[in-house]
Amino acid sequence: MENIEQTIDNFFRKRFNIKDNYIASRYTNNDRAYYDVEFIKKYINQMSRILDLGCGTGILEEPLAPLVANIVGVDKYQEFIDRAFQAPNIQYIASSFKDLQLEGNFDLILLFGLTMYLSDEELLDLFAKVSNVMGKNSAFIIKNQFGINEEVIVNNFSDNLQCFYYAKYRKLADMCKMIINSGFSCEVIDIYPAYINKYDNTHEYALVLRKEK
Repeated sequence: MENIEQTIDNFFRKRFNIKDNYIASRYTNNDRAYYDVEFIKKYINQMSRILDLGCGTGILEEPLAPLVANIVGVDKYQEFIDRAFQAPNIQYIASSFKDLQLEGNFDLILLFGLTMYLSDEELLDLFAKVSNVMGKNSAFIIKNQFGINEEVIVNNFSDNLQCFYYAKYRKLADMCKMIINSGFSCEVIDIYPAYINKYDNTHEYALVLRKEK
């Protein structure tokens, strides 16, 4: 039986065969990217430097590139990066979060739709790395599904995705506590219309983090 890490890795590798860049990264056709970009616009200007962690096939890079100074997109899989939108002010790095070495300062850091695949240890390590490249006015936005009343774990064959799938949707209160204990403030913002949040036990939020110290 596969362990969790193998299940997650196999899931992403199956996405390589999907030709549509949006569905490969976002799984289904929906309006999330529109709302994501409209929300991100509140935190950027023409001088902004963005770090997009888990950029996938560059779905956010294309609309954001004309609006900012530069973007660094990070993804574990070179196969996704090879398909991503290219522009002179975009740099892509193929690296796992564990091996990622970050330098400089970023005005905005994005981590969209990935915390459910990270263990607590991986997430805490990533928080420390991100903190090191944030200035006093930087924002770190985590957007993800979270358990409403309890943590929700999916670990089975998905008929929708047609593969084995693992995800850990942390309870929102637990996630906020982890964030605050890591030295950030945490603002919870509901950015999507109701029709996008179709599950009874989870809800998608954007968490805006700022360094406390």
